[in-house]
Amino acid sequence: MLAIKLIVGLLLIFFVVTFAAKNQQPVDISYYLGYDYNVKLWIAILVSFGLGIVLSGIGWSISFVREKSKNWGLSRKIKKLEEEINELRQKPLPDETHVYPSKHAEHKPAELPAPMKETKALAASSSASS
Repeated sequence: MLAIKLIVGLLLIFFVVTFAAKNQQPVDISYYLGYDYNVKLWIAILVSFGLGIVLSGIGWSISFVREKSKNWGLSRKIKKLEEEINELRQKPLPDETHVYPSKHAEHKPAELPAPMKETKALAASSSASS
């Protein structure tokens, strides 16, 4: 792996040097407030390339920090929820008849309220007539 990095680095240096040798012509760069610079073309391109790398690195760093803080907050939330689950597992369940009816007395089906009885009777009579 080190050999591959060395070869890629040497190729990059080779291309930069040959690019600089081929682009020696001067270029005028005008900026705001009357600033004028006269530099060689390869320097102007190399500086703009370097600024692009720096600015994209800053943008990447901002998004990286944002995602790390989001992950940190979610990790804290997961830890809190796991603690709550463990606490709930330690508590005994309540022994109430409406929670666990089959454990206690004979379980009878619940009595339907009056409107539901009428609805069932109407449904049964309509299906019998069809």
